[in-house]
Amino acid sequence: MAAEVSAQSATRFTVPGSAVTASTYDVANNAIPANAVDGDLSTRWAGQGDGAFITFDLGTTQNVQLIKIAWYQGNTRTTTFDVLAAGSSSGPWTTLLNRAVSSGTTTSFETYDVADTSARYIRIVGHGNSSGNGWNSISEVELWGAAASTGSQLPVPGSAVTASTYDVANNAVPANAVDGDLSTRWAGQGDGAFITFDLGTTQSVQLIKIAWYQGNTRTTTFDVLAAGSSSGPWTTLINRAVSSGTTTNVETYDFADTSARYIRIVGHGNSSGNGWNSITEVELWGLTSSGGQVATPTFNPAPGTYTGAQSITLSSATSGASIRYTTNGSTPTSTTGTLYSGPITLSTTTTLKAIAYLSGLSPSPIGGGTYTIGAGGLDPSAPPSGNFDLSHWKITLPDASEVSASTLSKGYELENTFYTDPVTGGMVFRCPNLADTTANSNYSRTELREMLAPDGSASAPGNNWVMSTSSSTAKSAAGGVDGTLRATLTVDRVSTTGESAKIGRVIVGQIHGPSSEPIRLYFHKRPSDSRGAIYFAHDTPSNSTTYLPIIGDPNNLNPTNGVLLGETWSYEIKVVGQAMTVKVTPQGRATVTANFTLESGYNDLGMYFKAGVYNQNNTGTTSDYVQATFYSLTHTHP
Repeated sequence: MAAEVSAQSATRFTVPGSAVTASTYDVANNAIPANAVDGDLSTRWAGQGDGAFITFDLGTTQNVQLIKIAWYQGNTRTTTFDVLAAGSSSGPWTTLLNRAVSSGTTTSFETYDVADTSARYIRIVGHGNSSGNGWNSISEVELWGAAASTGSQLPVPGSAVTASTYDVANNAVPANAVDGDLSTRWAGQGDGAFITFDLGTTQSVQLIKIAWYQGNTRTTTFDVLAAGSSSGPWTTLINRAVSSGTTTNVETYDFADTSARYIRIVGHGNSSGNGWNSITEVELWGLTSSGGQVATPTFNPAPGTYTGAQSITLSSATSGASIRYTTNGSTPTSTTGTLYSGPITLSTTTTLKAIAYLSGLSPSPIGGGTYTIGAGGLDPSAPPSGNFDLSHWKITLPDASEVSASTLSKGYELENTFYTDPVTGGMVFRCPNLADTTANSNYSRTELREMLAPDGSASAPGNNWVMSTSSSTAKSAAGGVDGTLRATLTVDRVSTTGESAKIGRVIVGQIHGPSSEPIRLYFHKRPSDSRGAIYFAHDTPSNSTTYLPIIGDPNNLNPTNGVLLGETWSYEIKVVGQAMTVKVTPQGRATVTANFTLESGYNDLGMYFKAGVYNQNNTGTTSDYVQATFYSLTHTHP
């Protein structure tokens, strides 16, 4: 519901129409994103579908305190929505309001209070209105808060810069990154090589400027992390960002204002494929701490969506600080809220806010967000077979070996290859680019293969299924007739090195026949893309291949409605006779459906489902890999 909050202590931020974007809009009525900030309640932005969103760029990081929204036809219907915040347009996104509902009584502004949040980007995600027509329509939006203080460059001496590795042959030492000379550089080879900057004391860091070696001829993929201690825990400020590839001068990367002593840049290689992470100069900008304010509490794990209960640890980089928190959406102070004394267990969706304080210093800014807890019921301490029925699957590993259904069902795991995620309980599949392959394949995999009669030969009719348009003889011999494969998953990582045509491709579900594949379901995201495309390849029985779009396709990568790395989505592949239906549903968004008619030549042919990761990049570095986590997986006939 709308909160009764005074904006007297807050300032309205100016957001030009050019700084407003959306996942979709109503073309017929010219309901464009810019209408939401034109000051005219007679115009509107409108986007249809569960999950349609509109995003506001504040230009720089600001302290956002509340949001005002005027809903189109807001006096006749309610709208369900979320409000998210991020320091970067590519996320990660923090949930400020989860499944809020407008009043349904007014077309004027309604005010929604949020935890004070340092962010540059604010996003409203719509989940439709009470009329049932699927539209999310907003006449006007105002963002209010406290303008962020302008920072200055924070001094970092060369002696305060360390790295996990450096190029000895070229004397590319860590200190070169802060020597003010663009002709020198730090260089570290390998995915995950990092360089760390010690600010000496905790500072309010607002942005980072990086000059990339050969930055005008290639891009570099990287993360930026922050911590109060050299041993962590580390908070991700920028995840999988990509440099412009157009300049050797400094490029500016903004993120949510962060209290930290240590800043780390983690490299994931460059677009030339040589595996080097090379930086000529780094500048850290922010507010020099006078020792007057306690550092904002950090949350581990961070706010987000989880399939099961979470144990949340709170901490502050300010030594000796106490922390108070709330779980009812109210704002804690140094005298109100629950005093933190140990991990907080959350088993249902909860908004957690916290403040840190210490005698003689000003209390910290409010930290926190919403933890969305699902009902997956997965046990993080159990092996994959403890959470999933693997009795009718075998698995092929990156060394091309196989593990039987019997062994899988007895708790089989393989470190860094096939295991249970220790936080969510999901089933993790990981596969490197460069590994062994099975017969008739050029790519490696960590992938389950359906076995309807697991004790028999994989090629036996009873281990496979046929379409219901097959002959009665084939149907009686088969292990099943028609079939449906369903999965919920996140693609956590795709390859980032190697040949450009192969980078970022992974297959996460298949139907396989004796010598061809009716469907291979792809997730495809290049390093320069903010979102991944999902499409499928179809082989005819004679192995002629075509590619069909679902959310994007090989010629339409980085679609605006694409799926982020780490974003939960589901797929369903269903075959009834020659009719194949493929459904993809990003969490909280509308389902996209593709229908396809299989050739009659597939009648009488034994088929089987596959699920996991089938890495479609056999080039690049030895450390490069793909990874996906499955939260549900079922196969039925029918």
